[in-house]
Amino acid sequence: MPSTRASLRSADLVPDERFAVFLEIFAHARSASAPLTSMGSDYQQMFSTLALAWEAGEIGDLPGALARLDVAIDVRNATADIRSGGATSAA
Repeated sequence: MPSTRASLRSADLVPDERFAVFLEIFAHARSASAPLTSMGSDYQQMFSTLALAWEAGEIGDLPGALARLDVAIDVRNATADIRSGGATSAA
């Protein structure tokens, strides 16, 4: 499997029908992975916590909850200490 878009065009790439769909997805212009941030993957846990609360009926205002989550992720990302694997720094 190639790891860069440039490697998709490599003459050394041997086509394998079993992986063709994955290569198509990887090559698609709108295909991307989650961006690297100083908070690591903490935002995924934050979103998961919100999603579980929504599913449990604990959130009445989903747009408001998502807006607050957006702000919380921005704050967490701004205060994350990359040296501690994304944990919030004690400033």
